[in-house]
Amino acid sequence: MIASSASLLTHPWVTRACKGLYENKTFKVLGVEVLGINLPRTTIVRTVDEAIDAGVNEFGNTIGFFGGVFGGGFLLDKLLKSWKIPLHPRADIISQGRVLKSFGLIPPLVAFMMAMPFFRNAFTAKRSGTLDFKDLISKNDSIRKKHSSQSPDAQTQAAIQRYTQIGLSILAGGFALAAAGVLWARFGLFKPKQAFTLAKPFNNPAFQKILKAICLTGKKATEFDDLRAVFYWGIPAYISWMLASRDKFEVKEQFLKMINFIAVYVLTDKVVSKFFDRKTAQHAKTVPGVYDKVGSSLKFSYAKAATLSKTMGSKVQKVIRFENLKLLTGLGMTVSLMAVLPALLNIYLTRQRLERAQAEERLQKEEHMRIVQQRMLALKRRQLVEAMLKAQQANQRLEKFPTPGYARY
Repeated sequence: MIASSASLLTHPWVTRACKGLYENKTFKVLGVEVLGINLPRTTIVRTVDEAIDAGVNEFGNTIGFFGGVFGGGFLLDKLLKSWKIPLHPRADIISQGRVLKSFGLIPPLVAFMMAMPFFRNAFTAKRSGTLDFKDLISKNDSIRKKHSSQSPDAQTQAAIQRYTQIGLSILAGGFALAAAGVLWARFGLFKPKQAFTLAKPFNNPAFQKILKAICLTGKKATEFDDLRAVFYWGIPAYISWMLASRDKFEVKEQFLKMINFIAVYVLTDKVVSKFFDRKTAQHAKTVPGVYDKVGSSLKFSYAKAATLSKTMGSKVQKVIRFENLKLLTGLGMTVSLMAVLPALLNIYLTRQRLERAQAEERLQKEEHMRIVQQRMLALKRRQLVEAMLKAQQANQRLEKFPTPGYARY
């Protein structure tokens, strides 16, 4: 079993997949997003309505984001070619092509992330008539039938229109900002016909650091490292999900998901690296040349490993097996922690909150009924007292002005 697992870790397909995940952060982000977020959030749910609602939001986000990255990147590459603007493959070198492409991609992607939950709300309201999250996750048949059997009323129609307008406005703002950024990068940020020299007053070290931090990575400026994935994807998405929340229960669920996403996504790789660091240093001594020194850390090179395996077969295969295991361990931890933990925790916590809210609502109703009964009792007492007073006054009038005694005649 152990031998088969070891051979599986060095299988060409596994190594090829690990190489793609290791060298292309965007594919890693896609894998974590689909496996660790999209699928669990559409399967670990309380109702079918919630599954559809979550599916529209989750897969809509992923398809829109990566469609924007690759589709928008393709269009911007055409634009760079027509303008004859170069894009340097190294992200640490500021080039007009990388800046222009980053400015053209980032605002629409962020805008799409922030607009998607409002479109989701409009879709769910139109499909099910549900405007509250607590009704969406309710297993009460009467509540679901009430929403599904009725055509959208005036309030629901107004909500659908409002959600749609908000989403479209956010998208329009993102594309307008992208157009302004592209034009600035083309005509104002760099010196004329000098694609690697910033114009004044932007040619100072501080602004260059900011520009490098903003721009996307990768040879074609379409890749997202962990930090950029968090800031350009995670945080905008989760903030908008909280802003688009339909009640306080959904706000709390989305907030927990955001904290979990940031903690797991950023810290998992660091925890795994610390765990494997000692073994990495040993392999670097055993097979020199298979690691590149990057600052104070060692970066594994699949290309160099493939070259060295021709002369140092078994030793290099052992290193490849170790690096594949390290990568898959980190990915597995990320997926499992992002997949099951927040979903189950949210289901439990929201159930507790709903039970408390329902108990408080019952107490409020009971208190209201008690007050109403007391007021009705007080009203009846007052009416009884008033009736008694009227009768007493009538008797006093009769005594003062007695009725003539016709019976005597």
